[in-house]
Amino acid sequence: MGAAPGHDAHMLYTVSGVQILALVDGFEELEARVPAGKEKIAKFIAGLQDPATGTFFGDQYGEPDTRFLYGALNALSLLGRLDLVDVPRAVTYIESCANPDGGYGNSPGAESHSGQIFTCFAALSIADRLDTVDTEHLAGWLSERQVSEGEGKGGLNGRPEKKDVTV
Repeated sequence: MGAAPGHDAHMLYTVSGVQILALVDGFEELEARVPAGKEKIAKFIAGLQDPATGTFFGDQYGEPDTRFLYGALNALSLLGRLDLVDVPRAVTYIESCANPDGGYGNSPGAESHSGQIFTCFAALSIADRLDTVDTEHLAGWLSERQVSEGEGKGGLNGRPEKKDVTV
């Protein structure tokens, strides 16, 4: 699914579409309108996995990001087709995105960010591999996201040395 009719298909819009179908119990209607629709979507997603690293690209142009990896596992889980991808290799890729500070980046060596932590943690949960997370170290990093009122509104930031993003 693309952002709009005629646009290139992309993981972010595809996972959103699959989530909406799941929320409205729409998979039967999808199958009625598009024979083998679930399978076509699942194969599109599976085709975005990089067999060398286990991560996923957002589209045919090949930008890797843990957001896309999470989206793929999320959608394939909802479609009941995790069997189409190499989940252990995806888990290994997520592990390579873990940083010494306890967080996760969008790729190996990238800066830790709360949004990327969500995508990595959620993907590991779907893969039933939360055992790979150093929860104590991660909890320490996350607890440091609280910004004091003197530095902002007393909310949370997504990464160190940034203002809070809580309204």
